[in-house]
Amino acid sequence: MSNQVDIEFTQNRRSTVAEELGLSREGREVLDSALVVFLPSRGKGSHELPVFASGTRELFQYVFRNAPENIPVDVASSDNQYRELAEHADLLVLPTLFLAEPVALPVLLGVISNYLYDKARTLLPGRTMEVQSEVLIQSGDGMVSIKYKGPPDAYRDVVCEAFRNQNGA
Repeated sequence: MSNQVDIEFTQNRRSTVAEELGLSREGREVLDSALVVFLPSRGKGSHELPVFASGTRELFQYVFRNAPENIPVDVASSDNQYRELAEHADLLVLPTLFLAEPVALPVLLGVISNYLYDKARTLLPGRTMEVQSEVLIQSGDGMVSIKYKGPPDAYRDVVCEAFRNQNGA
């Protein structure tokens, strides 16, 4: 299993992301105020409203419990509009993550990597898991989008390195 990483810098703002995803007023307020936001995907199939990847609630609760207090996390959805969509069993699709401050990236990815490690330990012998994610990071006058698809054990290092390379650090 190899790593696939796509990096793109856009002039998008939070309002553009909220509009593209069709976020509700509550979702927009969360996106405007939180440091780390779990975002839905655009509607898929028969779902016209934005949907979250299967397991988003579980991942959110794990990150909420394990992230430092100075890195608040939230979900861009009201409870009555929250929907999850299951995908392929061997592909763990993470929700799109938005970070208002790049400084939170290594800590957040460390917590998520621990979650992925715990998930991988529960696989039956001989089974593998692939992770797919997108991280949107506010950077200067726009956003950096990092899309990852690959093994869970490389997730943190590959995404952090991709961001460092994008920013010339």
